[in-house]
Amino acid sequence: MKAHHKAVIDSLIRQLAARRKALDLSHETLAQRAGLSRAAVSFIEARKREPTLLTLLLIAEALDCRLDTLLAKACAETKKQG
Repeated sequence: MKAHHKAVIDSLIRQLAARRKALDLSHETLAQRAGLSRAAVSFIEARKREPTLLTLLLIAEALDCRLDTLLAKACAETKKQG
């Protein structure tokens, strides 16, 4: 994986984690809403597992946000960095 791609994914995960925290949701609650295991959510946020596109979509939907908006922001952030 190219460094730029990793940076975009890391930014997406940071944004999703920030949204979860802003909504005061636990990993368990988010996992239930997204149809994932608590461990999967935890591992993704800890960067121990690379999420699939479907997983990112499920998490975004569970957090009531749009993945395309987050992706655009992530791409813009990483473009500025480098």
